[in-house]
Amino acid sequence: MELADTRPWEQIRDLVAKEARSDLHDFLASLSSTEVARAVSHLEAEERAVLMALLEPTDAAEVMTDVPEEQAVDLLADLTPASAAAIVGELRRDVKVDLIAGLGESEAE
Repeated sequence: MELADTRPWEQIRDLVAKEARSDLHDFLASLSSTEVARAVSHLEAEERAVLMALLEPTDAAEVMTDVPEEQAVDLLADLTPASAAAIVGELRRDVKVDLIAGLGESEAE
């Protein structure tokens, strides 16, 4: 896999389109948390939803902690209840509280 010539979000986009779960895991693990946050912010909402669905809950939880809280709340809101519960189950307690509180606020608006 040639990574040097692409922007991280383009590589993620390709891997999501191919539904390459293992390669997604490896690629995201190779990025810093700042790079993950930047790459995810460049994806379209539908691409982000597919990305989160393809990732194992532990990897998805890691992405949730890398992106800004507001974006993590949006990611969580777009998931099925079962997927959201599996991911939230992998988060640290303080992050869980913040995301669930943010989810309540976003639904109130």
